[in-house]
Amino acid sequence: SAPLRQGIFLIGRPKQWLPAFKSMFKYAFNENSYKKLAEDIKARPNAQLYREAKLAITDTSALLGNLEEMFMSNLTEKIPLFGKIASGSNRAYSGFLNKLRVDVFDDLVKSAKSQGLKIEGKVLSDIASFVNSATGRGSLPSFIEKSAPLLNATFFSPRLMASRINLLNPAYYAKLDPFVRKEALKSLFAFVGT
Repeated sequence: SAPLRQGIFLIGRPKQWLPAFKSMFKYAFNENSYKKLAEDIKARPNAQLYREAKLAITDTSALLGNLEEMFMSNLTEKIPLFGKIASGSNRAYSGFLNKLRVDVFDDLVKSAKSQGLKIEGKVLSDIASFVNSATGRGSLPSFIEKSAPLLNATFFSPRLMASRINLLNPAYYAKLDPFVRKEALKSLFAFVGT
């Protein structure tokens, strides 16, 4: 479901979406490929910007806050035989979304720089906000954020719901930096057209 649920909004960005989709299968069948992705993300020139902007980069650890929302825990990975399938599925899901997020983020940063924009402040935070929302990781109000794992158990994917509310809300686009607004609207129209 990662490509056609969380990642569907960015399907109109084939230069980032298709390689993430192709790589997803490597992550499923080869744990080392998934680990290499994590190392690659940490070594990228924009790695510091990912942290500053709070770009959602998840993993398959036991910490609920680090998991994609659809995974309440990684207990299924401990079931004999089935655990290997569940583990591969978790890696594929998380790997696809992480690769898509950093690739789109990097592309938007490159495009903003080419237009002479400084990658800081509102531009930086809006790029991450858009990429997170476009991949099903909408931000929750700060007073709710600490309860996100509990909300996930109750409402199934509150961040996904928040992201879809953002992407369907004209006010969300109006508040974005003009550069990010233009890119977000291009993605919206490409998604609708697709």
